[in-house]
Amino acid sequence: MRANELFNLDEGRNDGGLAYEAAVLNAMSAAQVPGLEWQADTSAGFSNQGAGDIEAVYNGKAFNIEVKSGRKDQMGGTSIQANFDTGEYQIVDIESVDPAAIPFYIAAIKEKKEDFARWREHIMSIPPAEINQIPNTITFGSVTVDAWDSAVQKGLLRPLNKVEQFENVNAIIQHYNKKGVYYIQLGGAGLFHMGKDDIGLGVPPLEAAMQIEFRLGPAGSRPNKRFGVRTRSAGYRCQGRLKSKIKSPFTLDNPESIRTLFNQ
Repeated sequence: MRANELFNLDEGRNDGGLAYEAAVLNAMSAAQVPGLEWQADTSAGFSNQGAGDIEAVYNGKAFNIEVKSGRKDQMGGTSIQANFDTGEYQIVDIESVDPAAIPFYIAAIKEKKEDFARWREHIMSIPPAEINQIPNTITFGSVTVDAWDSAVQKGLLRPLNKVEQFENVNAIIQHYNKKGVYYIQLGGAGLFHMGKDDIGLGVPPLEAAMQIEFRLGPAGSRPNKRFGVRTRSAGYRCQGRLKSKIKSPFTLDNPESIRTLFNQ
C-alpha cells in the first residue's frame, strides 16, 4: 500500500471498530516507517480467519495486530441458549462474537445455573401450572406476567441480570497467538504485546479483564384466552467486553508515536 493512502473502512457502515481501524491505518501510512508494510481485514464482524485485523510485516518479520476501538471494547453481543439439565450451551449468531471470547461466554452462563433454578422454582409455584411449569432451559416457552412480576419483586431476576468478570484472559491471548497475532492496539490505551513481544518493540504486556453482561430480557406480553392471563417469553441476552486500565507509552493511532516506536 502507498504511504500516503487514506483509508475509510467503514464507508456505508456504522461500525466504530472499523472506523478506528481506518484511523490506525492512516496513522501508520502517515508515519512512513521504512520496512513496515501491511494489509487490513476490511470485513465487518468477527472471524477466525486471517492473522489479526492488520497483517503487517516489519523488515520481513510478521507484525500482526488485533485492533480494538477502546479500553472497554465490545467482544460481541448475542444471546445464549442453555440446557442446565444436560449442560449444553449454544451461542446464537456465533459470528457476532469474537471467537477469542467464546470460552468466557460459556463459563459465565454456567455460573447462572443455581440462579436460574431459584427463579424457575418460584415461577412454577404460581398457578396456572399448565403455563408456569417450564423446563430447566433458556429459552423457555412462556410464563404468566404475574409470575414474572412476582419474581422481580422478590429479587430473583437481579442475579440473572448480572455482570460476570474474569481477570485472567490467557484464553484470549492463546487464541490470538495460535493465529500468529502477538500485538493488540486499544483505542485510548495504545499498543500492547500478547504472550510475548515477538519483534522486540518494547511495548508492555496486555493486562485486561473479560466482562460478560447478562440480561434475561422479556419479549413483551400476549393474552392467553384459555386461562384469562397474559404471558411473556424471554431470551438470555449477553454482551462481552474486554476491559483494560493500563496505558502503553506507544500507540499506532498517532504517526509521531509510531515513528518513535520504530526509532525513526
